[in-house]
Amino acid sequence: MWWIWRNRNLQRHGERILKPEELVAAAGEWQMQFDAANVKVKSCDTKRYGPGRVGEHIPVEPQVWKPLSLGCLKMNFDGATDVKNGVCGLGVVFRDHLGKLRGAMAVPQVGNISPRAVESLALLHGLRFALHVGFLSLEVEGNALTILNTLHDESGDLNSEGHILDEVKQLVLSFTSCSWHFVKCDCNMVAHRLAKESLCLSQPFLCLESGPSWLQ
Repeated sequence: MWWIWRNRNLQRHGERILKPEELVAAAGEWQMQFDAANVKVKSCDTKRYGPGRVGEHIPVEPQVWKPLSLGCLKMNFDGATDVKNGVCGLGVVFRDHLGKLRGAMAVPQVGNISPRAVESLALLHGLRFALHVGFLSLEVEGNALTILNTLHDESGDLNSEGHILDEVKQLVLSFTSCSWHFVKCDCNMVAHRLAKESLCLSQPFLCLESGPSWLQ
């Protein structure tokens, strides 16, 4: 309802109003962010196949930081959209077991893409980057619960971004180890900021080992 009210005010003040599909995309992003921030902690009653395995629905666990094993990196990913300007952005950050920055990327994309598709692309680009630079042991974290659950589902995703997630599932097989875990928005802030920053970029930003001070 807020977006409809805002669109009416834009029209009254002679500014460009959002198209119906843009309204739906914007409202959908807010709803997904609200759901992720307010998801209840619960145990998973489905059969366990080990962490991050296809066929297992991901449990939502308490947000307790756990150190990584030596040689393993943590990859956080997120997406952002700017419906009014018709752009979106991908944000990914890698850290080691000491919390030290190992790599990051902020990738702008042109077009009004659904929030779920943007987050799927962020995950895909992050995994591609990791393979390219030799990060072969990963723990992936994000607040896109529906996407992470899809990775645990052996059946195909029939949504428009299903082909992206199918490629993600294939890429995972190229890693020495790769697991994924849901985290709430407040534990994914750096990746989110990278995604937001990319909305203002004209070309991708990539870094290894070092970056802006707020990334350290």
